[in-house]
Amino acid sequence: MDHNTYIPRLAKIIEIKEEVGGVRPIKTFRTQFLSTNNFSFHCGQCAMLSVFGRGESMISISSSPLLKDYLQFSILKMGRVTSSLHEMQVGDIIGIRGPYGNSFPVEDWKGKNIIFIGGGIGLAPIWSVLNTALSIKKDYGDLMLIYGARTTKDLVFKEELEELRKR
Repeated sequence: MDHNTYIPRLAKIIEIKEEVGGVRPIKTFRTQFLSTNNFSFHCGQCAMLSVFGRGESMISISSSPLLKDYLQFSILKMGRVTSSLHEMQVGDIIGIRGPYGNSFPVEDWKGKNIIFIGGGIGLAPIWSVLNTALSIKKDYGDLMLIYGARTTKDLVFKEELEELRKR
């Protein structure tokens, strides 16, 4: 039986990476479910993240659905819940429910060249589909990413972008 998408599943934060500092900080969180991971999602979908006692917030899933070891979220510190998430540490427990929303039609793109365009934290949902396409590159034509941010200090996934640039 499938899990009810309206009931949060407990997940442990296994890694936190500070992507952007300053007044508009962004952190990437990798999580693992405490019970078996049968969380199935598609590129471009999102999930509700719960910080117990603080509330919940809808966040784009930035990991590829092909990865089964963890679920990744890149979060801009903006309000009560996202501020609480930014205060959390590795080992802390959050709730995750979903997935929700529409997805990118990646099956329709097979055999075609794809241009991804994003800015700032808007790269998070694109990151999911870009990494999926890169994992099965033989199914697609040329892949191009056009990405910008307010300043170079505001770029997310800097190290990963540098690795992509070298390819």
